[in-house]
Amino acid sequence: MLKIILNKDIDKLSEHMAGYIYEHLTNGDVDKFEYHKNLNIICLDWYDTLSLDDEPSQIIVYFNYDNLFFICENDRAMKMVNTIIDTNKLYNKSNEIILYRFFAKLLDGDTDVLEKLEDEIIALDDELLTTSNKECSLEIVYYRRRLLNLKRYYGQLTNIFENLVENENSLIDDDALKYFRILDSRVDRLFANVLNLHDYVTQVREAYQANVDIELNSLMKTFTIITSVFLPLSLLVGWYGMNLQMPEYHWQYGYPVLIAISVVIVLVMLIVFKKKKWF
Repeated sequence: MLKIILNKDIDKLSEHMAGYIYEHLTNGDVDKFEYHKNLNIICLDWYDTLSLDDEPSQIIVYFNYDNLFFICENDRAMKMVNTIIDTNKLYNKSNEIILYRFFAKLLDGDTDVLEKLEDEIIALDDELLTTSNKECSLEIVYYRRRLLNLKRYYGQLTNIFENLVENENSLIDDDALKYFRILDSRVDRLFANVLNLHDYVTQVREAYQANVDIELNSLMKTFTIITSVFLPLSLLVGWYGMNLQMPEYHWQYGYPVLIAISVVIVLVMLIVFKKKKWF
């Protein structure tokens, strides 16, 4: 029997499962994958890979020889499961095949999503090389969070399929087991791709930080040069600012000469800095 219900309606399934299993499910303390005698329980935190801004929705799959139940946390998850599982097309199909088709359809298109995400990150990397976009840091944070969600998502799927293919309670026959091994390999590849993209985003962030540091160093260098140029002039200002009667005060060329000395000092220091390639 195939049933797709909301978590709040789980009491409708109580007559189809053992009392301790029903109590275990209603308590909500369910691991990602659980073996029991002649049944498996899968607890999946489902992410919409096309819209990872949404919170995950929990889906519990109760699976034995006779029954396959999908217990959904909310309407959004239930709508997704109903969209994937067309009961009319799956009429008289075994529970293993229905479960396989559910996960196969769930993963359908995820490779394209990761390829598109990779293209976006490459474009961001290229933008950092040609511009100093101040909003790039926000984009980097966005991609890191998105990849972190994907990492958690595929990480739990990896755990689920590893346990499914082990088939310790022999619930899945050998013919159906080979299909789950295919899904296990697919999830491993998706998980590896996410890890690679996460490392790539980390490299992009480091490159961005390096560009920021270079810009900051260039700015500090400019301030240092300006300070060095005007430091001797500050000395002259301090010197002639003292309350003393200096002889040149009474010299008619004292003021023009002081201006000329200041200009010469600035020009000499700029020439020296230029020769040393400090700017």
